[in-house]
Amino acid sequence: MRASFGGASGARKDPTKRPAEPAVADPAADPVASPERLRSALRRGALVVDVRAADSSELTNKSTAPVFEVVDGSLSAPYDKVNQTVPVGALGLLQQEKSAPLVVHCRSGARAGKAIAFLRGLGYTDLTNGGGPAVVDLREAYADAGLPWRPHNMGSVMRQLFDPKSSTFTYLLGDASTGEAILIDPCIDQIERDLALVEELGFKLTLMLNTHCHADHITATGEIKRRFQGTSKAPKSAISAASGADADRLIVPNETIKWAGGTRSLTALATPGHTSGCMSFYDAYTGAVYTGDALLIGGCGRTVSQSYLKLLKFY
Repeated sequence: MRASFGGASGARKDPTKRPAEPAVADPAADPVASPERLRSALRRGALVVDVRAADSSELTNKSTAPVFEVVDGSLSAPYDKVNQTVPVGALGLLQQEKSAPLVVHCRSGARAGKAIAFLRGLGYTDLTNGGGPAVVDLREAYADAGLPWRPHNMGSVMRQLFDPKSSTFTYLLGDASTGEAILIDPCIDQIERDLALVEELGFKLTLMLNTHCHADHITATGEIKRRFQGTSKAPKSAISAASGADADRLIVPNETIKWAGGTRSLTALATPGHTSGCMSFYDAYTGAVYTGDALLIGGCGRTVSQSYLKLLKFY
């Protein structure tokens, strides 16, 4: 789920501030469409593809408060700036014909243009750069098609972080008023990245939650705890009791997990299937559910054979 940066004094900057995205300069990238072209694509039933990361770095200014704005029914396919790609697995499920219309957007069109260049290389032909919520001239075109930008509460800070080796997401949630942060599904190969980000944002890491324990989903909680051993900064670890794994806190279904001095909370939801101990975490404050591998973009995690045999005893 690029905000609240802290300097040497430890003060945290405003988490809603973000540099303006540069205009599309890559000659291979498609420019932002005109309102007429966007309306035409949407009238033809184009699937809207959102290539932003779902985090608080993507806030846009609307009215008096910066918000994260989304189009209902859009497909999330975050653009990978390093590899200059977007994930296409779910796109292939939802739009099997490569000649069908697609509207691709980010915050203001720069990444969308590059994503379109990548998709065109895969054989997609009817592609429109839909800009994004920061492009004022296109907002009316979305609304005319019955797809207005809708605000979504992201909390103080929510960062979505990707590990290409395991193809898994880690989420950093931060609360500006208390200075606390939690990690959901920290990855063993991204410890330096995650701890550096927590420090950069000026937060104190207090809790690390795991949605499940699995051979290709190796958690970093043990190593992070070891690094803080003997200090007052050591965060706690948590995982479902049904997982069979060790942690400071073993969670049961419907348990409330409080953080940020008790002002924020997550509700633990039992979601077995990928593994028998899979658990999702619902954040009522933002309306988000962190599902691990129980629910993916356009699919779900495969059922592990050992877990499936256990589940057969109950269903």
